[in-house]
Amino acid sequence: MGRTDYIAQAGIGFDIDRSSAKRSIGVFESFADTISTIATKKAAEDHAKAEKDYKSTLDNLKKINDKADDDLLSGTKASAKAAQQAIQKSWPKEMSEKKRAKLAGTDELKAYDAAFERSMGGMSKS
Repeated sequence: MGRTDYIAQAGIGFDIDRSSAKRSIGVFESFADTISTIATKKAAEDHAKAEKDYKSTLDNLKKINDKADDDLLSGTKASAKAAQQAIQKSWPKEMSEKKRAKLAGTDELKAYDAAFERSMGGMSKS
């Protein structure tokens, strides 16, 4: 039976016997295996590099974080020390025993004691 609906017909084909077909399939499978092996090896190398870069980044972040923690701790200690010193400097000074003995019974000593007590009372309330 022929085809009558086409005016012209063209085609390309390969004529191979069974043994050539098996060899051709073997060559293509070998080629595909080689490409797969190369791709797998390259993917493994890329993965190892990415892991190395990731670990390096984590190590750098840890160093930065540790330094920031140390800076925060030392800054907090310095700030607390400075605040404590400022508070202690602002406390009213008690009169020395020698000066107290010299001013004993005077209005100046009474005024000083009253001012000192007011200051200490105000500090204890705050």
